[in-house]
Amino acid sequence: MEAFKQRNQVSSLEEQRSLLLKQRMELDTGLKNTKNSIDELKQRLSTLRTQMTTISEDKDRFVVQTERDRIIVETKAKLLDLKLKEQQLLEKYKESNRLVTNVRKEIGLVSDFLRQQEEDTASKAKKGNMVYQGVEIDAIKTEADLNSQLAKERAIKLQLSQADREIQSINLNEKELVGLKREVSNIMSEYHLYIKETDEVLDKSEINDPDKLRMILDSQERQKDLLEKLKKFGKQV
Repeated sequence: MEAFKQRNQVSSLEEQRSLLLKQRMELDTGLKNTKNSIDELKQRLSTLRTQMTTISEDKDRFVVQTERDRIIVETKAKLLDLKLKEQQLLEKYKESNRLVTNVRKEIGLVSDFLRQQEEDTASKAKKGNMVYQGVEIDAIKTEADLNSQLAKERAIKLQLSQADREIQSINLNEKELVGLKREVSNIMSEYHLYIKETDEVLDKSEINDPDKLRMILDSQERQKDLLEKLKKFGKQV
């Protein structure tokens, strides 16, 4: 039984399960909050896109989205993907790992490129329709926030799945531990029964009785076997 506890790193299954259930509850709350944020951002993005369509239909204020704007959107999406990749790598490797350092270098390069594009876009903003660009920038930011929340939602769902697997594993381990305890209890009962029977034979019989002597020897042999089994379970009598 001690070997089982060491193999499964069990100090208190109930304590581990309690911590996991608490963690799962917090994750579930976080998931609900994230879903609410996603719904709000989707609604806001839809409203902004409707405004952009309305503005674009006004020829006096129409402005075409520049190539630089599209580059910024794509770069933000790339930067978000790299940051998510960094988080995933840090769950598996140390910060000094080559994979982590490489992705951080790439994040730095993309961040610098994004900053340069945003600065250039800001300097040329006066050339376009200020109203349209204001709504468009807001839409780009909202879309980036939405993508971030969607990524967060996926991450939380993965954590929830992991927590569920760990809880299931603890339940299985607990079931196995109960079975081991039952087996130990049965062995102990059988051991004490043999001792009692041996004592009763010794009290009532002459030791030179061959049949009784054989019974005693068989009982003692069985007791040794049972003690060996108990020893394997880390149980002493």
